[in-house]
Amino acid sequence: MAERVGIVAVGQTKYHPDRSDVNEEELAYEAIKQVLETTGLTLSDIDSAVTCSQDFWDGRTISSMNIQHVVGAHLGHEDKVAEDGLNAVYVGMSQVLSGHQDIILVVAHTKESQADKSLIENAAFDPALMRQLGLDFLSAAAMQAKRYMYKYGITPQQCAKVAVKNRGNAKNNPFAQEPLDITVEDVLSSKTLSSPIKRLDTKPISDGACAMILAPEAKAKKLTKKPVWILGASNCYETHYLGDRDLANCDALIKAAKKAKIPVKNIMPKVIGAEEAVAGKIGSIERQVAEDVEKGTSFFSKFLKENIKQKSVWRKKEEKDLKNVEWGVNDLVVQRKMEKTSKNITPTWFYIASIFAVYLFTLYISIYAAIHFENIEYMNMAIVFLFITMVSYFLISSIFFISDKKKWHAAAPMLFFIGIVSIMVYAFKAVDTSDLVRYSIIYAIIVAGISTYVLAIKR
Repeated sequence: MAERVGIVAVGQTKYHPDRSDVNEEELAYEAIKQVLETTGLTLSDIDSAVTCSQDFWDGRTISSMNIQHVVGAHLGHEDKVAEDGLNAVYVGMSQVLSGHQDIILVVAHTKESQADKSLIENAAFDPALMRQLGLDFLSAAAMQAKRYMYKYGITPQQCAKVAVKNRGNAKNNPFAQEPLDITVEDVLSSKTLSSPIKRLDTKPISDGACAMILAPEAKAKKLTKKPVWILGASNCYETHYLGDRDLANCDALIKAAKKAKIPVKNIMPKVIGAEEAVAGKIGSIERQVAEDVEKGTSFFSKFLKENIKQKSVWRKKEEKDLKNVEWGVNDLVVQRKMEKTSKNITPTWFYIASIFAVYLFTLYISIYAAIHFENIEYMNMAIVFLFITMVSYFLISSIFFISDKKKWHAAAPMLFFIGIVSIMVYAFKAVDTSDLVRYSIIYAIIVAGISTYVLAIKR
């Protein structure tokens, strides 16, 4: 880096399983107060704040809004990084190197006691494909541990030694939550949370906060006698989907280390050493297994042959079951088609026949009325009403077909029956119509109404 960035002060709270005695801003300020007192700075001296929190844990959108006033961000500069404290430091360093800000306050806080850990962590996964699997960080880490142990030949006892070492080292940290004197047997006998991870392998539920102040070299030397220099920094992200990468490797870390010009062996000496040490052993085992399988003399080869034979039996059974399912589906499809056809044919023909019957009957009544009363006026009135009835009926039928697609099955019959009542009232109150024409009108309306009702029920 062209200019060194220094960490001039660090403050953190005592980590605790439940800090219900304080809210988020009070918890964060416990750490902030420490770095301000150490450096003699005030919030007015801070050029920019970088906050790190998580909306789900805080229970609100834009969780940094909870602590704006305790980081001096009111009418000032503040950036929020979601959940990842290391990225927050990275952002703070970038701001110093940009030359726009000098004194950067980086603050991270969380209260895991406020929610269900698994539900919150599950929300980090892809909502369409992975969240429904019920994964959380523990189960994802368990898959990674399984793959790592298998690839490098790591035993559960070796993993347990890591927990023993870390719990023991925690006794040197006054802020640690669970410093313990434990043995490998204690770890292996503790409850399995997600194989191969045991209870004593995992971190506890924690509430806490951490704060630090970053500054360029010149100001860092003024603020403290021994700044901690950030010699290199970089980042690289793995693919989001766990199945798209080898969980036993950490390619992103290696690439980031190379970009930051940090020797990879300084970061992962044991991983690299294990890989080199185990590689030869694995290769010799693979060659031996291959020779045994070819000769057919090893237990593995016998097991493999039996397994292949059993798989062949299972495959035949699956194919048979699949055919039965296909036949059942085909029968169901044919049955549905027959039901659909039978449903459509009867009401459609009834629909057409009823309209045609109404037309012929009304026309017959009109001609008969004209001949019987020797007055063309009756025929004209009946034909005009027939035209009005037919147009109304087709309009209401179109409404029915549209509403039927939207599942509004009752719309068309209700509308048509309202029309029936209205026209019947008009027919009885009309002055210039005879009983014969009046009854023909009522008959036409009733037949059309019945056909619509039957069609609606059938469909």
